Amino acid sequence: MKIVIAGCGRTGSTLAKLLSSEGHSIAVVDLQRDSFRRFGKTPPANIKTVTGNVLDEDVLEEANTAKADAFFACTQGDNTNIMAMQIARDRFGIPRVGGKINDPIRGEEYRKLGFFTISECLILGGVFADWLHEREMRPVEEYILASAGK
Repeated sequence: MKIVIAGCGRTGSTLAKLLSSEGHSIAVVDLQRDSFRRFGKTPPANIKTVTGNVLDEDVLEEANTAKADAFFACTQGDNTNIMAMQIARDRFGIPRVGGKINDPIRGEEYRKLGFFTISECLILGGVFADWLHEREMRPVEEYILASAGK
């Protein structure tokens, strides 16, 4: 698959490395060239790095977003991630779009609009509670549903 990842922080770089090791073709976009240091001196051959604003369509075109099968928004900002997901899906027509949304309420609202969102606080809160009560960890979706009272 061809995958574009917005943001090369801990989450974006980890995701890129995981998908790269599976043989996927990855493009990672970040405002700061220095962020790509997380790949070492030279990124793996199937990871392309693009420096620029992920909300800039010219930058997304440089990352070959129009040919991507999936897009993940993993920047530090919820607003940036939300806008990037909308551009990826609505402007570039990418079928699988997901993003990190720190605010669980906003994350739920965007899930209703068809985006796959993850809120780290929901997952960590659920895992910590399970660990405290010595329960088996559950699938991620169960933590998300439990936080919504479902």
